[in-house]
Amino acid sequence: MKKLFLISILSIVTGLAACSSPEADELVEYHNDFVDTVNPKAEQIDMELQELSMIEAPDEALEFQNENITPIANEIMDYINSLEPETEAVKELHELRLSQLNSWSEGFELRHKAMERAAESAEEHEINQLVQQSDEKFMEAFENAQKADVRLVEMADEYNVELEDEEGVN
Repeated sequence: MKKLFLISILSIVTGLAACSSPEADELVEYHNDFVDTVNPKAEQIDMELQELSMIEAPDEALEFQNENITPIANEIMDYINSLEPETEAVKELHELRLSQLNSWSEGFELRHKAMERAAESAEEHEINQLVQQSDEKFMEAFENAQKADVRLVEMADEYNVELEDEEGVN
């Protein structure tokens, strides 16, 4: 999970060239807010998923997910759904991020359904099918994150926004 969001922030927008535009300003703000809001929550989910992997009883695992993971995932989705970009450029990036996070959310929903079915002692093939569908959604989210990242870099070039990697080196 952490990889999904870390890939979406390989570059952090840190500054503008001398000539700033509304698009450039909003692009910087949108990206920085996304990174500041989503990444800590994604890291928190990663920690919770590690703890979840230690729980053997399906009903206990489901309860743990309901109490510790689902609320954080919902916060991420509430955040992305609350954004209302103003410029066309940032609207485009936002649509890419929405696509990324909608696929990610669908993956979590399918994984949750698999856990519910496991807690209900469903047949193994049904549970495995739900897990496989979940994995496909997570892969789709990863691919959508890559598309958003590529487009972010293109927009940064287009609007003269300087991108730096996480260590602050171009």
